[in-house]
Amino acid sequence: MKNEILTLWSKLSVGNWQILNGRELKLLLGLLATIIALAIYLVVRFIEPPPPKTITISAGAPTGAYYQYAQSYAKALKKHGITLIVLESKGSVENLLRIKDPKSKVDLAFVQTGVVDSDSAPELESLASVSYEPLWVLSKPSKKFERLIDTKGKRIAIGPDGSGTQPVAIEFLKSNGIDNTNSNFSNVATSDAYAALKSDQIDVMMVIASPSAASIKTALADGMQVMEFDHADAYVRRYPWMSKVILPKGATDFAKNAPNKDIQLVAANANLVARADTHRAVAFLVLDVASDVHSVPGPLHDLRQFPNEKSLQFTQSDESKRFFKTGRPFLQKYLPFWLANLFERLLVSIVPIFAIGIPLAKLLSAMLEYREKSQLLQLYEATFKMESKLGKTLSTEQSLAELSLIEQQMQTLRLGAGKHVELYNLKGHLDAVRAKLSSQLANKP
Repeated sequence: MKNEILTLWSKLSVGNWQILNGRELKLLLGLLATIIALAIYLVVRFIEPPPPKTITISAGAPTGAYYQYAQSYAKALKKHGITLIVLESKGSVENLLRIKDPKSKVDLAFVQTGVVDSDSAPELESLASVSYEPLWVLSKPSKKFERLIDTKGKRIAIGPDGSGTQPVAIEFLKSNGIDNTNSNFSNVATSDAYAALKSDQIDVMMVIASPSAASIKTALADGMQVMEFDHADAYVRRYPWMSKVILPKGATDFAKNAPNKDIQLVAANANLVARADTHRAVAFLVLDVASDVHSVPGPLHDLRQFPNEKSLQFTQSDESKRFFKTGRPFLQKYLPFWLANLFERLLVSIVPIFAIGIPLAKLLSAMLEYREKSQLLQLYEATFKMESKLGKTLSTEQSLAELSLIEQQMQTLRLGAGKHVELYNLKGHLDAVRAKLSSQLANKP
């Protein structure tokens, strides 16, 4: 095999493309296929690696909306060959800490707006806003509160450490002159806070959650008082990451008429967040799954209102911008995820291959042309030298011998079609020299 490769290269190096036999042609094609396959492998493996088969999302408490969303994601992603590991958490703050830490191996997380300054996490990107999450201020009907200022001096559950509720509750209370020096704050879990509210161990419970969360449904069904935000417009202007929403009468339970009237609330937006280095194919697929999970109408939003690209906590990813502009990538619309991704990666690999291959092909062509010209010039030079020595240092017999040698070299020469004219010119010159020598022999005494 080594000798065959060397022979093949020697023929190609002088431009003898026409004399390749079948075996040599197969060898050439095999070498080219190997080089192309190796180039594609290197590009696909290191420049555009395959998407992971397992990803992790930090969700929330098992009874919360985040966890239910994540379970729906996992079911949908499994159909595309991707396993989604769903982690329980205390809420947005813990989710944020996890996804910021590369050692945690968390790829996705639900993070509500308002829990962190986006500039503090440049490694994160928002894929979409997926739902409204109102700030609920709950109390017993016997302890009705009209405004947050009315809770001053009371026992207030502000959400557990690591939840998204706590930083927002503290900020809202602070804006009303309420802090832990003039009121009694507690940071117990949501379920414990609700039990304490029912048993009069606390006066007020604050929680950020979807209306579909079990804790909210239970509170409304039990007839707990929900404080209306009469100053919702003012809150939204001060905190632009919040939105004013209306919870319609009977929205959570028609049978129990819960709530028993329209309630005006302020709500954070739940963001689906990813690390900036998340595989782009996975980002598109997750967005596609999210569009199915969150497109259904809810107590606070209309059909297909979510997911959207509004109220994003972090910089919007490029995949998100493209998804909301044109939808899924073209191939993913018509092919299974893995097959579409394979074709996309192959297309990516073709670009650098052509970028390298075209200049190399041009260089090889130039080298071959140079070798062809070099071969012809050498024969021309040998002919001219022999002709200049006629009748001087060479006898006629010697000249004929050298002429025969040049002709033999010319016969073994293989050139491209573009050099045939020059080859015939050389033959014509040799014929002229031969005629001259023949004349000399005829006139020789």
